[in-house]
Amino acid sequence: MTLCIAWRNGKSIAFSSDSRLTLGDQYADIGIKVMAIPVEIEDEREKLIYNHRIAICFCGNSPTSLLIKESITDLLRKLQFLPIKGGLSFETIVSFVAEIAKRTSNSSIRLGADKKAPTVDFLLGGYCPAKNQIVVYQVDLVDDGEVVEAHQKEVLKNDYEYVLLGSGTKAAKAILERGTIQPGTDLLGVLRRVCNDNAVTSVGGHIQFAETVGTEFEVVGIQDFRVLENNTPELVLSYRGTEFYREDIKLSNGELAVTGRYLHPFESEYQEQWKKASE
Repeated sequence: MTLCIAWRNGKSIAFSSDSRLTLGDQYADIGIKVMAIPVEIEDEREKLIYNHRIAICFCGNSPTSLLIKESITDLLRKLQFLPIKGGLSFETIVSFVAEIAKRTSNSSIRLGADKKAPTVDFLLGGYCPAKNQIVVYQVDLVDDGEVVEAHQKEVLKNDYEYVLLGSGTKAAKAILERGTIQPGTDLLGVLRRVCNDNAVTSVGGHIQFAETVGTEFEVVGIQDFRVLENNTPELVLSYRGTEFYREDIKLSNGELAVTGRYLHPFESEYQEQWKKASE
């Protein structure tokens, strides 16, 4: 399962999640749950009318989520808009993705990938040409008793709103109820606490994060730290939930290394830990 936290802060939108994949009582912290996907849409004359990176954040059944990701990532790269019901909007894109997700979920049941209707929810955010702004939709796959249906609704319409999805929602709400936390990097602290809570076994691993830069979504790495036995902090950098670099290891084949922009949401805690270690 998962914990997804998304928020609006002014014109900025951010998606975040943990990295845990679970199967029964087994788990691995390797799941890619936050993605930025390029979308290209042409009109009837094959003129490019939409070229943006949108974001998606998954929670729920791991095999079905993986199948949905594989399907939409490829299909969204080349679309054509047929103006049957009006102009192009982000809701049009969401409806297309929801239909693919619904068909994939129903197919996974028939193939035996799932013995029952899968529980999958996801957030989809991106630039809306009709509204000239970034918008976010929540899509829930719901079992109506015979087939899986997809339900979509717009969320994060107002400033300082946030959304919680997944099995870690209860634990996150308990933390939020104990203090005033504004949407922003403070919510990453909530996600981090749930990830590190051994009592919440369905949530864990490194934080994944994506945010808007102008009209585009960008996946951003997270700089965190761990406390060593001598009480000193060691930097840990992760990208899309995978640890690529820490102070003593750089994952590279000698010719290529992973680079990118990193957010430092816990810098003040890191500096405070250094002060404690120096005392």
